[in-house]
Amino acid sequence: MSKATDPGRAAARSVWVAALLAGALAGAVCFALGRTFPAPPAAPAGAPSEARQVADALVEKLKAGRYDEFAQTPHLSATDDPAKKVAVLKSAIEQSREYCKVHFKRTAGEFELVRETPLGPALARVVYLERFDTGGVVWAIGLFRAADGWRLVTVNVEPIEIAFPALR
Repeated sequence: MSKATDPGRAAARSVWVAALLAGALAGAVCFALGRTFPAPPAAPAGAPSEARQVADALVEKLKAGRYDEFAQTPHLSATDDPAKKVAVLKSAIEQSREYCKVHFKRTAGEFELVRETPLGPALARVVYLERFDTGGVVWAIGLFRAADGWRLVTVNVEPIEIAFPALR
């Protein structure tokens, strides 16, 4: 028997053709139904947590260029001199601003929330991306809920390529 007259091959070929046609028909039906019915409404965003609200207020100070106010946010300080912590943070912010002007040109004034990570009921980290003309800076803000309200634990500012080594 030749390959052309083999009944098994002809049957297998017709099964494949039928399967491809059925798949194409099912795809067309799904596409038509997807275009006919509206998409379900997006789930409403929940209210931001207390830590996120504090971090958002801090970011608003950064957007407005009120770096002194940002640095004077209540810190979690058991042993260090609070005035020293404020001075160190102000200096770090000023250095960061100078670095950004040189390497990334001007800020777009946009801060995008990257992630809020609750690390427990009284500890949270909120990460933002500040966009510039030619790059970006990642701001990671650590907060602790003390008896009298949220306190700043840490602020980490790094260019994107340092914050995310996989982007290098």
